[in-house]
Amino acid sequence: MEALERSRDAHPNSVAAGCCGHRVILPNGSSSEWAYDPNAETIEGLQYLLQAGYMGAGQLAQIFPWFGGLVDAAGFVAFASTDTHAQIDGTNQWTEITDYTVAAVAERAPWVLVAPTGSQLFISNVASPMAFLATANLAVKGSFLASVKAFGPDGAEFINSESFFTEGDLSVQSGSTLELNWTFSLAIG
Repeated sequence: MEALERSRDAHPNSVAAGCCGHRVILPNGSSSEWAYDPNAETIEGLQYLLQAGYMGAGQLAQIFPWFGGLVDAAGFVAFASTDTHAQIDGTNQWTEITDYTVAAVAERAPWVLVAPTGSQLFISNVASPMAFLATANLAVKGSFLASVKAFGPDGAEFINSESFFTEGDLSVQSGSTLELNWTFSLAIG
């Protein structure tokens, strides 16, 4: 995937890379092509991977599943590796969009993964994209993965990764569905 390669190029010293794909399905059923953008992990997300994956540390090993949220284009400044879940709509330089439903409920979309097989070093939800039904006209800057499905900040939870649309803000009209798929990979250095 080209976006995965761009992610690796943007973060050449990282062994973790990923991309986020998106498309819009209009109320009449027509859809745009899938577009893919590199994502960047947060410090707290990588710390989780180290602690849960290698150490099985405390409650961290119990946190699953992950949930996708949308980032508002209005007021967006930047993503940062220091962004935290506790600062959504706070000192993070972006705000969360909440004008959508997932399976008729106002909450973040679950990230349903397919486990890697054989020698694969990536995980993805390509087989089951996250689907966000817009309940208002949206200007979406990008998306993020969090450890809780409820909207808003929570100091006990955290953000794993963030991605913005490299081709610009995405306009999603009310009644349309925005689909996202996230892919993460590791490399043997």
